[in-house]
Amino acid sequence: MASLGKRLENKRRKRLEIITNALRLFQERGYEQVSTADIATASHIAKKTFYQYFPTKDAVVFDREGALLAQLVAFLQTRPAPVWPAYVAWVRRWAQQDTHASVAHVLFANPELVRATPALQTRLLVMWAGYERVLAQYLRRLDLCPDPVTAQLLAGRLVTVFRVAVDQNLAVTGVLDRLTQKTFPPVV
Repeated sequence: MASLGKRLENKRRKRLEIITNALRLFQERGYEQVSTADIATASHIAKKTFYQYFPTKDAVVFDREGALLAQLVAFLQTRPAPVWPAYVAWVRRWAQQDTHASVAHVLFANPELVRATPALQTRLLVMWAGYERVLAQYLRRLDLCPDPVTAQLLAGRLVTVFRVAVDQNLAVTGVLDRLTQKTFPPVV
């Protein structure tokens, strides 16, 4: 059993090494000028081995994308009602944690790279769409929304708080403050 733990630790270290090398290369040359072969060479692995760790080059940058979604799903699983006011309170508590100084830094090791690279901006839109889809499914499954349209609208609103914070490089609480003003009435 100890050897399994050691193998997992070695894989974790190698994964971090690949991420570190990729981010360094992206910083030095630009995202578009770095290939998966370049990352593999810098990490002392075969290109084929790179794909055992990451399915695509952009997956290296988006390695943490599931962390925030998991937290949002965990929030919904508490079955808050009404959802929006409970969400506002949850996001404010979430933002007070030291580890959440910036939403972008929760998601990416190098948010500036994502903001500056069109291909990564496109990938970011795909990520947010995936978040909305998953959250809408949970809203329906947990009977927090009466119908699919309302679930999709509310899921979009939940994601928008974080999306705008990342896009505009704002604190999530600043986005919340704007969304909770009278010009944006609650959905649910």
